[in-house]
Amino acid sequence: MRLKFLLGNSGEAYFYVSLHSTPFVNKYVDELEWHLQNCNFNQEEGFLYFQPIEESIKVLRDSIITIKKFFKKLKIDIPEEINVNDQDFFNKSHEIFEKLSGNWGQPTRLFSIAPQEVKDAIRRLNLYIHKIEGRENIETGFYLSFDKDQYRRKKLSIEDYQYFQHYTEPGGFYLNYSELGKNYYALFKDNLPYGYNGTKNLHYYSGEANICLDDGKSEFPKEFYDWCNEHGIDYNDKYLGIGFIELGKVDNVTEVKNLLKTHQHLYNIEIERE
Repeated sequence: MRLKFLLGNSGEAYFYVSLHSTPFVNKYVDELEWHLQNCNFNQEEGFLYFQPIEESIKVLRDSIITIKKFFKKLKIDIPEEINVNDQDFFNKSHEIFEKLSGNWGQPTRLFSIAPQEVKDAIRRLNLYIHKIEGRENIETGFYLSFDKDQYRRKKLSIEDYQYFQHYTEPGGFYLNYSELGKNYYALFKDNLPYGYNGTKNLHYYSGEANICLDDGKSEFPKEFYDWCNEHGIDYNDKYLGIGFIELGKVDNVTEVKNLLKTHQHLYNIEIERE
């Protein structure tokens, strides 16, 4: 079974993702099919990692200004220059996002009454924080993203957790994080306290996924496992939802990256079932 990603304004370019033959991948494909029938693609999120850092910083700054104009009592400072390594700024901004947005499927009253322009700015606040923080490089991934006012998610079943792994590889097609919050690795990486109020690991799936376009294999560092041990977390317990679920692979990472860079529009996805 494979997916055909059609790119460009008329689907003039395409590439394939070969899917793994597992019961969970079958469930994912069924959910993807529902999303393709009921949701629009989010093109901005999908091609975000092909956007220069300078442009992303401008979008983040503009989003904060939009939010502050509507929520006049909101205390959020914008530094004159946003440094990609200013983790304190990103952590504080993400806390504000969590307070404004609420939980998945349970938006705050403030978010519910906000005009669409402000809702979009709140979502961009989260999106661009994760895009910018700690990153100098771009073109590291493609995000199969859907309209957040249309998509849905389902809870992982007990048997689905067996597929978790602690690494990603170039060309891997991975289930996306369907939560509003931060997982254990984000707490460690962002120097946030264990017991952070917005802690959520991966326990749900949707039609969303991402393609890893990094140059090499990416594994959790030893320091993360030390952090887990320090806080009594059994990182080998797959039911905690730590890590990634690989759904499939693309064959030629360089070719796929060039296609995505040249045709920054997802036209359609065709599911080819065997």
